[in-house]
Amino acid sequence: MTVDHLCRNRSCVNVAHFELCTSDENYRRGLAARIATGKCRHGHEYTPENTFEWGGRRQCLTCRVRARRASDARRAERRQLGRAA
Repeated sequence: MTVDHLCRNRSCVNVAHFELCTSDENYRRGLAARIATGKCRHGHEYTPENTFEWGGRRQCLTCRVRARRASDARRAERRQLGRAA
């Protein structure tokens, strides 16, 4: 069992906002709340221009581009370290 913050505020300590539930149920509730806001987990709006749909899921293009650039930078750094050795 896990504690679900019904108000979705992690720093909240009001016990009236807590409920015990399974991890799966807590995940589903959090996902439903995030979908209802129309924003990704980093707060970017899901707009037609900023949304990539693949395999029945939607992804924030801003986050996707950021993750890709970080991955490319790590790969380039590993290549540089390999040449220096």
